[in-house]
Amino acid sequence: MSQKIPCELIQDLLPSYVDGLTSEVSGREIEEHFLTCRECRGRYETLRASAEEEKKEAQSKNKREIDYLKKVRNKNRTKIAAGIIATIMILALLAFLKLFVTGSSSSNYEPEISVDQGQVQIKGTLTDSAAAFVKCRLVSEGEKKRLVVYTALPSFWNKNGDFSAGYSLEEIGKGLLINGNEVMPDGSVISSKAAELFEKKNPYIGDMPANGRIAQTLGISDDLGGFQNSLQTTEEPYGWTLEFRDPVTGSGEELFRSRMEAYSCMLLALIDNAGEISWTYQAETEDGVHERSGSVTASEASQRLSKDIKSCSESKEQVQELLDELGIR
Repeated sequence: MSQKIPCELIQDLLPSYVDGLTSEVSGREIEEHFLTCRECRGRYETLRASAEEEKKEAQSKNKREIDYLKKVRNKNRTKIAAGIIATIMILALLAFLKLFVTGSSSSNYEPEISVDQGQVQIKGTLTDSAAAFVKCRLVSEGEKKRLVVYTALPSFWNKNGDFSAGYSLEEIGKGLLINGNEVMPDGSVISSKAAELFEKKNPYIGDMPANGRIAQTLGISDDLGGFQNSLQTTEEPYGWTLEFRDPVTGSGEELFRSRMEAYSCMLLALIDNAGEISWTYQAETEDGVHERSGSVTASEASQRLSKDIKSCSESKEQVQELLDELGIR
């Protein structure tokens, strides 16, 4: 094969040789041919230069494409990061506004309600020390209105725990509900205690759990101390005796008896078949501790109020009237 291979054959193999696709034997023959043929060697150099140029151009194009993809990816990452940061900031802003500015509705307040010349005046004090008043507004609830109070977390610009509001009787329609209390269209006020007591009326004195719920709502133990119970249901008048455990000092005995007489009237009004409410206690005096007792019958309660005690709890309004008359808050 050293006898010359035709240039045409060598030139046909050049593209494959440039691309490194020829066999080792063919490659050696082509290289030997280049030693004696300047034309074929020149064509090879041209093809190789063109191939290298194409390779460089392809690499450059690939690099540009890679750089473009990197740019797109980096830009997308930036957009995603910006979106996440913006979302976090928006959520943080909304949480801040909710916690410190707009607040949320709350029932943790004690209202003081008065009605004068057709105007309902409300003064409230928040019972939650970790809250500050934001606003209050009326919302419709059937034919009545409800006062909704909004509170937020205290801040350096708002630490107010008190609030006041006023509305005309015309604005409240069929009534205004204020945290369990109700202002009636005629301006009378039914406290949450009166409404709760009316709901807890008990037809039978023998139902001790029901009796206990009434006493708890009245706040007897909070006012006068803890007590044990004793029922008399074998014959009329059916009775309930409250046996107080805490001794009463001499100076407080008169107030104790007065308060217990008022509570007894309420119990007689709210327990349908109760005929007598009694109580026992220990009085501490200068000469020692003495056992004392007291009682109020249904007839005595009726005489005190100048009306049948059993007719004093037929409505929430009547229960409220009785509370006011007896001085129970």
